[in-house]
Amino acid sequence: MQIRTFTPRPLLSALTCALAIGVLPDTSHAGLLGFDVTAGIDKGTLEFLRQFPTDVRANFVLAVRQSLDRTDLSVNNFFDHTDKLLINAQDALNCASIDLSSIPKDALDRLIGKDGNPAETLNDELESTREGAKWDTTPSHFRIRYADLDFKASVARCKSSSGDLVRSEIVKVRGQATAAYILWARLDGQCTSSGNCYELVSNSLKETLASSLKQDKDKIAADQRFARVTSPPKPGGWFNKYKWEPYQTTLVDLLRINDELALVTNDRVTKGKAAFDTFTASMNDINAKLADAGRKVRSNRPIDKVRGCNIGYNLVTQINGVESQLAKVKGYEVLTTEQMVQQKKGLADAKTTAQGYAKTKGGFIRNNNSTCEFFYPPRPFPGGRIGVF
Repeated sequence: MQIRTFTPRPLLSALTCALAIGVLPDTSHAGLLGFDVTAGIDKGTLEFLRQFPTDVRANFVLAVRQSLDRTDLSVNNFFDHTDKLLINAQDALNCASIDLSSIPKDALDRLIGKDGNPAETLNDELESTREGAKWDTTPSHFRIRYADLDFKASVARCKSSSGDLVRSEIVKVRGQATAAYILWARLDGQCTSSGNCYELVSNSLKETLASSLKQDKDKIAADQRFARVTSPPKPGGWFNKYKWEPYQTTLVDLLRINDELALVTNDRVTKGKAAFDTFTASMNDINAKLADAGRKVRSNRPIDKVRGCNIGYNLVTQINGVESQLAKVKGYEVLTTEQMVQQKKGLADAKTTAQGYAKTKGGFIRNNNSTCEFFYPPRPFPGGRIGVF
C-alpha cells in the first residue's frame, strides 16, 4: 500500500542523502529554500562548511544527524543546538591552518587594524557592509562580503595577542558574519534582492502552511509565528533608505519556521510509516493464522476442528490489540481516508472470521465460549473417560 506522505511545495522538497564520512549532503535537489530535512542542514550552512577540513565537516554532519535522533532535544532547541555545533566546527579550524607568514604586513594591518584594535576594525567593517547595502544588493554580493569578513575575523583571532575580552568580541563579530553568510548563501541563485527574497520565502511558506497538517503546525505554533512576522519596508520614496536588519531578521524567522515545520513533518511521517509497518506485520500474521484455522475447522477430524476453534479464540484477543495499532497509525495521518476505511474493514472482517471459527461445535467438541476441548464420549462400560486436547 502507498503511504500518504507529506507533499511539500517545491521550495521544501526533501532528499535522501548519503552521510558518508567526509561527504557533505547534496542540497542540489533540496528546493529553493535549500533545507535537507534528512540531514537537518540547510544549503547556506553546507556552503560555509566547505572551508573546513574533511574530518571537521564529517564530525559536524554526524553530530547534527545524531541530534535529529535525540529524544530529549525538541525541534525548537534543535537549531540552537546546531548553531553551537557550528561554533565548535569553527573552533576546530585552528590557527595552524592559516599561514600568517604568507600575508604581507600591510595586508594584515588592513585585516586587523593598524592601531592594534582588531575588534573595533572588524565591527566597523561589519557595520559598513550592512549599512552599505542597497535595495538592489544581491544575495551573491552579501555572500561574498560576509565571506571576506569571516576570513578577516579568522585571521584577527589568530593574530591578536590581546586579552580574552578582545578575542571574545572578535568571535562575536565573526558569529554575526557567519550567520549573515549562511542566510544569503542559502538564498543565492533563488532571488535577486532582499525584497525579492522576502517575497519568495514568505509566499513559499504561506503555501506550505496552507497545505500542512494541523498537528504539525500546532507542534511549533507555525501559524501563530507566521502571523507575528512583520513585513519589512518596501522600496519607494526619496528618503526611504534600505535597512538591512528588518530583512535579515524577517528572513531568518521565516526560514526557521520553514525548517522546523519540515522537521516535525518528516518526524511524523517517519513514525507513521514505522507504525504502519508494525500494523502490516500484525495483519500478515493474523491472515496466516486465519488461513490455518480455516483449514483445521473445515477438516473432518474433530481434533483439527478443536485446534482451529482455539486459534479463532486466540485471534480475537490478538485482533483487539491490533486495533490499537491501527488507531496509532490513524493518529499520524499517513493514510488517506479511503486507505483507513480499507484497513479498518480488513481488520473487522478478520475479527468476524475469527469469531466464526471460535463458534465451532460438533461431535467430540466441547465449546465453553473461551476455549474448545476434544472429548471422548462416555463408554458403555465402567472406566469411561474424557480426553481434553
